[in-house]
Amino acid sequence: MRLKSISMQLQSLYQRLYLVKNAVVCYSAGVAAFVVTSIWIGLGLIMTKTEFINFGILSLIFFVIGMIIVLAGVIFAARESVKGFQIVGFELKADE
Repeated sequence: MRLKSISMQLQSLYQRLYLVKNAVVCYSAGVAAFVVTSIWIGLGLIMTKTEFINFGILSLIFFVIGMIIVLAGVIFAARESVKGFQIVGFELKADE
């Protein structure tokens, strides 16, 4: 029984590690998108005479992309929390 519990915990821990990795990657990519947004806003303020690039639209696009990526990170983090709770449940059942 104890060996089965450890096996289930290891499988769940691997899934949890996968979710944590995805959350961290999404948060990092979201921050990168926000940094690019800030750069585009700054460039738009400096280069007001440029007609080739609409810095406002590009800033908005990068901002929305960043928000979507951060939302994905939040979803991965929430799923990771649920998985952590399940792992504790396996341990409690094994001790019964």
